[in-house]
Amino acid sequence: MNDFDLIASWVEENGFKIVFEPGIDGVIDPQEKIVCINSERPEECNKYYLLHECGHMIIRSDYGFFKTKYAGRYSDNNDYYNLSLLSEEFDAWFEGKVLANELQVHIDEKKWNTIMNRSLMEYATLISEGGMF
Repeated sequence: MNDFDLIASWVEENGFKIVFEPGIDGVIDPQEKIVCINSERPEECNKYYLLHECGHMIIRSDYGFFKTKYAGRYSDNNDYYNLSLLSEEFDAWFEGKVLANELQVHIDEKKWNTIMNRSLMEYATLISEGGMF
């Protein structure tokens, strides 16, 4: 079983389905239990985005913890909301990497850091330009 399939099995064992869509970096819908991954991206790149989405699954698996740690996600204050969102994004990358180690999935550190930093920078740029919420 290759790395992507190993991660996909973990996703399915945790009750989620993976859907491939063009043009999506990675999105999780906890209510529908769906993880969307870009159908146009190379598998290795998708492996890193899927791990990141798994990080969101892990973070959100304990709703009480999630609601406490990311309280800003339930705030009317845009700055507080955006900071909580960005914090969750950082943590999802961290949790995804922890999962990769647990599953013994190979991570190319340079590629992982490039994708993670690009993704986080996109969020930070949208927030700083007032384009998130």
